[in-house]
Amino acid sequence: MSRANTFINGPIQFVAVNDQGFCHANPQALEILASIEGRIACVGVAGLYRTGKSFLLNRLLGLQDGFDVGPTVQPCTKGIWMWGTPVQLAPDLFVIFIDTEGLGSFQRNQTVDMKIFSLAILMSSYFVYNSMGAIDEQALENLSLVVNLSKHIHIQSRPVGSDDDGTEFHQYFPTFLWVVRDFSLQLSGRDGLEISAREYLENALRPVEGFNDSVHQKNQIRMMISQFFKERDCMTLVRPVADERELRAVNQMPYESLRPAFRQQVEMFVEKVYANVKPKAIHGTPLTGSMFSALAREYCESINSEGVPTISTAWDRVVDQEYRKALRSGLQVYRDRMFQFAMQRLPLNEEELTSIHKSTKAEARKEFDSKVLQSGDEKGQQFKTELLTKISQIHTHVVGENYTASRAFCDQLIRELHAKIEDQFAQEKYRTYEEFLADWETMRRTYLEGSRGPAQYEVGMDFMARKMGEDVDRLTKQMKINHAREKAELEKGIAEANGRAQGAREMLLQERATFSQQLAEERRRFNDGKLELERACDEARRAYEDVNSRFGAVSAEMEDKLRTMDEDLRETRQRLRDAETEKRVLSQVGGGGGKGSAVKSGQIESLKDAVYAAIAELKQTDADKKHIALKNEHEKQLMGLERKFQKQLQEARRANELTLENLKKTFTEEIDLLKHERTTLELKIKELEKEAAQKSAERDFLRERIVAAENEKKIKVEHAELLCKVSDLILKFLRKLDGWPGFENLNREIDTLSSSSSALTNGTGGRRK
Repeated sequence: MSRANTFINGPIQFVAVNDQGFCHANPQALEILASIEGRIACVGVAGLYRTGKSFLLNRLLGLQDGFDVGPTVQPCTKGIWMWGTPVQLAPDLFVIFIDTEGLGSFQRNQTVDMKIFSLAILMSSYFVYNSMGAIDEQALENLSLVVNLSKHIHIQSRPVGSDDDGTEFHQYFPTFLWVVRDFSLQLSGRDGLEISAREYLENALRPVEGFNDSVHQKNQIRMMISQFFKERDCMTLVRPVADERELRAVNQMPYESLRPAFRQQVEMFVEKVYANVKPKAIHGTPLTGSMFSALAREYCESINSEGVPTISTAWDRVVDQEYRKALRSGLQVYRDRMFQFAMQRLPLNEEELTSIHKSTKAEARKEFDSKVLQSGDEKGQQFKTELLTKISQIHTHVVGENYTASRAFCDQLIRELHAKIEDQFAQEKYRTYEEFLADWETMRRTYLEGSRGPAQYEVGMDFMARKMGEDVDRLTKQMKINHAREKAELEKGIAEANGRAQGAREMLLQERATFSQQLAEERRRFNDGKLELERACDEARRAYEDVNSRFGAVSAEMEDKLRTMDEDLRETRQRLRDAETEKRVLSQVGGGGGKGSAVKSGQIESLKDAVYAAIAELKQTDADKKHIALKNEHEKQLMGLERKFQKQLQEARRANELTLENLKKTFTEEIDLLKHERTTLELKIKELEKEAAQKSAERDFLRERIVAAENEKKIKVEHAELLCKVSDLILKFLRKLDGWPGFENLNREIDTLSSSSSALTNGTGGRRK
């Protein structure tokens, strides 16, 4: 429940007290207190009725209207009331304020007043006593309830009718602040010097001189106040208003309208309370809200049942309740964490479960320690031991559940993994033991990687020991069938290969004969062509040599003619030049030499004809020369054709030789391939026979291992039966000890051992069957 839904912004009755003095703690108020998470301090205000206690509480809360303040003589507060919302002073410190029913009311007797006053003292960590006027004999007389506190409050349990001497009350009583209202006296000592309010209180508590009963009673009140409240202080407040009529309605008047001196003193009062208030503590242990609530309930029940609240007894019960709450809280943390991190993730490996258990156990202990304010005492150790015992019981249960879950998980996993091997068997895919063992190794490795929990090895070993032999026998039978089938297929293949080899051999012999014939024919044609080419080459060579010799003779003759003609031409040209020169000379000297001129002209003409004839002969010679050149060119072409033919002949010869070589190589390779195939088949048959022998030896070895495993298992079963028999003898001996001290516990242990022995015997017998 959240604080917003629990707290109340207003006063709520804390403890109701009827006229017979029966105290009833309000459950709603207790719920508010229990919801406060942190240390708690309590400021209680008490005093005579109609003295303005509620006004002081309202100022501490900073409110104008809070606790009821009435103008009549009727008390406004019945029993003990508290403000429904605590004031937070620190992250882990809260203050509650309680208002008590006015003391001395004519509607109540002194017994009821005493119970209300005792509860207020017991619950407060800072107690404000409110009175009017001055600290005089009357004021001290009004506080005479203090004298009876030793009768109504005990530190330790005592016999009925005995009183506590009160010497240890100061260890449990709150800080005491006496507020004197409407104070009008001058604070001064006997020497007339000004004194403080605390000194004023201390002076009032000094013993009165005298030895009569009245003085003794007065001094007893002073002594009790001094002894019970070691931490005490005093404050004085002037009258808030001067007018009596306004005093009756002071609660309705604005706070700012009150006397400045009064407001200043009230503010000092508020500061003093907040500065000095401390958490409520017993035996040095601060109380939390739940502890404060439980303590109030214990005090009320003690008053109602015994009439006297005992602090130690109530405190022991509160501490016991807190320890039990801490125990429940720690166990709840352990249960929640184990459910979250373990139970929802089962199965777990033992190391992981142990790690979760240790960390969760540490969190549970931390939760337990955080819920109690003192865990080093004997009771704390007892509850911590109980916490650890219950945690151990829960852990044992979780371990059992983990084993069950681990067994189911591992069994399902290994069956799923083995199903793959079953598929291989169904499809007859295993050809060798190596393939089978490789799959088993894969299954084993995958199982170890995927399995979890304490039953991992147990399930794996049981399953593998049982299935390994079955699978080996199954594989052996399957491999025998496969080997027989493969052997038949191989023999058939060898026969077919031999047939193909024989056919290929015959075909090769036939092809060789055909090829030999073709080769002889090719050689004959080649030789005939070669002879024909050689004859043609000889004829062409002889024709070339004849043409070449004739060309040389003609060329020499033509060169001689050309030289002769060149010489004749040069001579004729010279003669022409001489004739031309002579003609020019004759023409220059006139026509005197007519006959000589005619002779010369005839000579010139004859020379011209000779020249023309020489030129014509030269032209004829050039034509013959060109004809010879063309013939030479033709002969060169013939030689080129001869060389080309020789080259083609050589290429044809090389091609034929290459073809013959390739045919020979192909024939040789085919022969070698057939020989290699036959050798390979023979080797494969030998390897299969060797492998069959090896697999047979492996099968025998695996059978020996299975027999050894079964013998070892049989020995363990016999050892377990022997242990069971020994335990039965021990149990029979122990049962004869009936009647010895402490035998009841021993008898329970014997029954447990007997049950375990019976379970072991039944389990062993079941496995043996």
